[in-house]
Amino acid sequence: MARKGKPTPFLDAARKGGSVRTRLEGTEELEAAIKKLDENLQGVILREAVGKAAELCRDVASQLAPTSEDGSHGQESGFLSRNILTERQWTRTQATATTDVGMERKKAWYGTFQELGTYKEPAQPFLRPAFDETKNDMVDTIAEHIRNRILRTVG
Repeated sequence: MARKGKPTPFLDAARKGGSVRTRLEGTEELEAAIKKLDENLQGVILREAVGKAAELCRDVASQLAPTSEDGSHGQESGFLSRNILTERQWTRTQATATTDVGMERKKAWYGTFQELGTYKEPAQPFLRPAFDETKNDMVDTIAEHIRNRILRTVG
């Protein structure tokens, strides 16, 4: 059965196991200041910053995640919302920090079907709406954390 409706880049990426990326722009001063720090400290600061931002998105996604009163998928009500996790990574060679917000794949595997829908069930998106709702706050959180850490470190 063919899906109806216009595909979106987010859904296409998610179906392929991809992700949504956002680059923090307009922070040249912060970038220059952080590059003056030790590489290991750069990594710590960036991981902390994206981790704090991801927690904002995770918390909203947990609130938006669909729940069932009947314990569908063999799990108690609220299981999906309790199994939305964040994972941070630091790439030293590119001086970048990334984070993923998503379901614990082995336990809450069915969350992808709820986010994207199936041919039998309509989508009940909760990850993308959480991202859309928090993206500006996440950017502000990252910039504020980096700024505060740099000021504490050098000043």
